[in-house]
Amino acid sequence: MVDEPDWLKYQREVHSQLVELYPESHIRHDVRLPGNLSNAQRQVDVLVEERLAGQRLVTAVDAKHHGRPIDVKEVESFLGLLRDVGVDRGLMVSAKGYTAAAMTRAWSDDVDLDLDVLSLAELKQWQGEAAIPYAGRNGIVLSAPLGWIIDGQRRPGTLARLYRRGLSFEGAVGNCEFMYVNIWDRRAPVDSLEALLDEQARQLREVSPDVTISVRELGGDIGWRGCIRRADVPSYPTAELTGLVEFPDAILIVVLFTPLVGERRNVRKLEYVLRKALPMSVRHAAQQAAAPDGQSATEGRG
Repeated sequence: MVDEPDWLKYQREVHSQLVELYPESHIRHDVRLPGNLSNAQRQVDVLVEERLAGQRLVTAVDAKHHGRPIDVKEVESFLGLLRDVGVDRGLMVSAKGYTAAAMTRAWSDDVDLDLDVLSLAELKQWQGEAAIPYAGRNGIVLSAPLGWIIDGQRRPGTLARLYRRGLSFEGAVGNCEFMYVNIWDRRAPVDSLEALLDEQARQLREVSPDVTISVRELGGDIGWRGCIRRADVPSYPTAELTGLVEFPDAILIVVLFTPLVGERRNVRKLEYVLRKALPMSVRHAAQQAAAPDGQSATEGRG
């Protein structure tokens, strides 16, 4: 039996890691796709096909087994392949990581594509990009979308923030590309999704009477009621898009700020956060002292 070359073993390892990360997705190794621009068959190391909001979402993965980090030329070559085959997202995984310039180039493209660059070690830790922000008795399990991280450091007015990996929160604000998270306790009079939308609209119009507001329900089966509200305020540099999910005891609020050029892909990231969110009930130390033996202070719901 002929031993496989190292580059092929590496591709299989990346494929195996992605199978673990996306157990409900269809993941294939060494796929040929037709090029829409080249009119030629293009090879993709790993192809991930999943469903989001009832739509097919396709990610092409390039596994680089080089003795050096990924550089700018390789990122630009992969961007060309992504445009040619017409997938939604791209992911480059490198045994030796990537240069700072390669990462900057990957995130600076203005086409409606996601492209992230990871080392194999980062890919293996990808499942850890989650957090559980909480307020009072309510907590939410959040998962970060492709290329973003969750910053759980408490700041005034927000429980957590999401932004591109490799940036500080201040840098993300400077780019007008970030999300922040809050939890609304469902209590009268604002105890439903409709009531909260009405209250938010009232507050927006008090500040900006000329605001334009539209609401889109989340499609597909997510098990909970949810929507995305868009507010166009003339004085804002970008649109404010707010995702809301109504859980039994609380409403998750995720506000997205995004440049217009990246709005479609960032709305997909917002939908990913909303659809992956799960509610939890939180019991604090005083409650724990009175809890029966063996009962956890944090109990999952849903």
